[in-house]
Amino acid sequence: TKDDMAKAWALVQKGLKASKMSPREKMYLDAMAVLYKDAGVGSTKAERDAAYLAAMKATVDKYPDDETRLFYGQMLLSTMPEGAVSNEIQPVVANILEEIYSRKPNHPGVLHYLTHVYDDPMNAEKGLVAARAYAKSAAAVPHAHHMPSHIFARLGLWEESATSNENAWRISEA
Repeated sequence: TKDDMAKAWALVQKGLKASKMSPREKMYLDAMAVLYKDAGVGSTKAERDAAYLAAMKATVDKYPDDETRLFYGQMLLSTMPEGAVSNEIQPVVANILEEIYSRKPNHPGVLHYLTHVYDDPMNAEKGLVAARAYAKSAAAVPHAHHMPSHIFARLGLWEESATSNENAWRISEA
């Protein structure tokens, strides 16, 4: 909403005024600044997303640590239209995520984004291991229980899909 954009822009401006920050933190804030600049007034979401992606690419080129790579991969994936399959973008993101996953198999961010990158009929089977691990990695987070249902439904695993969503609901109520 416009209100959310204004709040985000105010927080970014506050962050940019911080007296102490590392060069990496500054690049993160600069990336967020292009995403929320002027609370979105005078630019389209697509323009801001493209600018944010470019800023995150510069950040990951300079700081190729796992967390920065995860954020870059997530943004790259989000450039795809909802429900689309891309033979150009998905393999790039999957390679980033799978490499991190090989070292950090319980990282909830990796498991979340792996579920997203494989959430289509052609790739769902590749996401099954991550989907089953995700809920365990963040047991108190409803979304971590819901997300596996995307893969389960794609594969016709209806009982697992229902259980996943029921668990998410139960945790959100608690």
